[in-house]
Amino acid sequence: MAGWVGDLITAGIVVTTATAVPASATLLPKTIALPDGYQPEGIATNGPTFYVGSLVDGRIMRGSVLTGRLSPFIPGTPGDSTTGLEVHGNLLFAAGAATGTLKAYDLRTGRKLAERRVAPAGESFIND
Repeated sequence: MAGWVGDLITAGIVVTTATAVPASATLLPKTIALPDGYQPEGIATNGPTFYVGSLVDGRIMRGSVLTGRLSPFIPGTPGDSTTGLEVHGNLLFAAGAATGTLKAYDLRTGRKLAERRVAPAGESFIND
C-alpha cells in the first residue's frame, strides 16, 4: 500500500504504521532555472542559500534551495568570468577563469572587498 511504511512482523501478526506528511510541509524544487544564456560554472552554498557564477560575464546569482527563488547578487561585466566559488565565514571568494583574478565579496552586502590578479589574463584558467 502506497504511503504505508514500517511493516513489523511479530508472531505471525503484521502491524503497519503510517507515516503522515504534515499539511504544512512543502516539497523542495526539483530544478531552479537560471537566466537564458547564463552558462553556469561554480557553485557554493551557505546553509540553504547557494551562489552560482557565470562564464559569460562573471555575474553571480544567489538563490534558495528551499524555495527555488533566484536573484542577482553580483552584476556581470563584459569580458569577465566567474568559475570556482567558495564561502568562508561572511565572505564569498570567486575565481575569475581566464581573467587571472580572484575576488572576495561580502556575503551580506555583495560589496567587492578585494580583487587580486594571480596570473596574466589569457595565460591561465583560475578555478576551484
